[in-house]
Amino acid sequence: MEKAGAVRFSTPRDGADPAGGFPVSGGKKFLAEGDSDSSEDSASGNSSADEDEQSWISWFCSLKGNEFFCEVDEEYVQDDFNLSGLSSMVPYYDYALDLILDVESPNDDMLTEQQHELVESAAEMLYGLIHARYILTSRGMVAMLEKYKQCHFG
Repeated sequence: MEKAGAVRFSTPRDGADPAGGFPVSGGKKFLAEGDSDSSEDSASGNSSADEDEQSWISWFCSLKGNEFFCEVDEEYVQDDFNLSGLSSMVPYYDYALDLILDVESPNDDMLTEQQHELVESAAEMLYGLIHARYILTSRGMVAMLEKYKQCHFG
């Protein structure tokens, strides 16, 4: 039995709900429990699934234990200047960045299960490093102030 409010994801290929972890390719969608993917909605005539899709960043920040993270703007993550030096600090940097940005990687299928787990771990590390830089910007400070005012922590 799944907990209420749990997050699950589905793949366009099989629609199955994997047992834990998070997707490692941009073709997968993050859905809140009780939501259905678009193939189920198209069969029922409901087209609101697009509104329920969630980016990796939103999904990651909503996980229990990640309350201190704010959602970093995708434009910030896409700017190479903001990522300067991080590629040498994070293993599987390119795969991890693609995961964070929900980009479909053509070589994703070539990775073993163990490598997928390493990419997932690398994405968490990379997001933490990007977040640390982002919250020093004016937009990042505003985002953290809003989280503080909404009593998300502190």
